[in-house]
Amino acid sequence: MIFSDSQSSLLAIQDRNTSSPIVFGIQETLLHHQKQRLNVTIKWVKAHVGIQGNERADELARNAAEASTEIPCVEMSAPFSFAKRMLMQ
Repeated sequence: MIFSDSQSSLLAIQDRNTSSPIVFGIQETLLHHQKQRLNVTIKWVKAHVGIQGNERADELARNAAEASTEIPCVEMSAPFSFAKRMLMQ
């Protein structure tokens, strides 16, 4: 079972018409597990509601981001205006 507080990510994974290579890769992985009869459940949890480990996961992610000296590069096949509109939504 996988828990995520990113509702937008879970909705993206459900979208069969995605153009995101990352989301597509996740979808393929889930399909592979399904074909192998491995039961994978993904559930959304509300952020910061006292779920054990949530605060710790946030802390580790924050530390990893601060420790990184490289700026991540994101490639998109869509115009910047599309990305900006999606982020605003």
